[in-house]
Amino acid sequence: MRFYPLVLTFVPLAVLADHNVTIDDTDPVIQYTGSGGHSTPCELSSSGQILSQPGCFSNGPQNCTSGAHILQEQTGTLSMQFKGSAIYMNALLDGISNTYTVTLDGVATDVDGVRNTAGGALLCYTLFAQTNLDATVEHNISLSIKGLSPDRNTTLGNDNTFFFWLDNFIVTTPDEDTSSSPNGSASGSTSATGSSPASPSATTGSSGAVGGFVAILPSILVGIASAWLLVHL
Repeated sequence: MRFYPLVLTFVPLAVLADHNVTIDDTDPVIQYTGSGGHSTPCELSSSGQILSQPGCFSNGPQNCTSGAHILQEQTGTLSMQFKGSAIYMNALLDGISNTYTVTLDGVATDVDGVRNTAGGALLCYTLFAQTNLDATVEHNISLSIKGLSPDRNTTLGNDNTFFFWLDNFIVTTPDEDTSSSPNGSASGSTSATGSSPASPSATTGSSGAVGGFVAILPSILVGIASAWLLVHL
């Protein structure tokens, strides 16, 4: 009788998943036209009063972003090219925000930016989101200001004021194609609901897609389990 060793091994296979990349408003991949620029939230005193700072914006009692780019005229626009399977546009919105036209790969969508916020503070929301994109091709997204919103809070003014505040973009990118993603930092999960405030993580690096992870699957049996086969000659 002879003993022949039969060795079985589980070889782990890595399964790649999508991850989110944050494109901040100051990233050079975003192109702006018209007047405007980057601004930061106003500092608050211990009693919650806004301290005087040129060019700052009211962001409520708790800042949901470290800064944003403002378009200050109706002819102002922004645009960006990217590769990814999903795109999220995060913005600062309030009760007197305008209506906007977001164009993705030539398809235009009108979006009302009005949100009911306490005291007229600008808060963070996901204005526009699109999933199920082809991650292998380059996409183009742009925004223009369409006009005054019929739903604006007229008690706060804005009879003839046009503006838009961009916080950031979130792009969902396949792990195997990170070299083709736009500049930015990897982020966690994101929220794609335009009717509710975006989470703090969305404005600093997230907004409702799929976070990155690696799963290990035992799939190939090749060697390491100590089983012995008894063979009778």
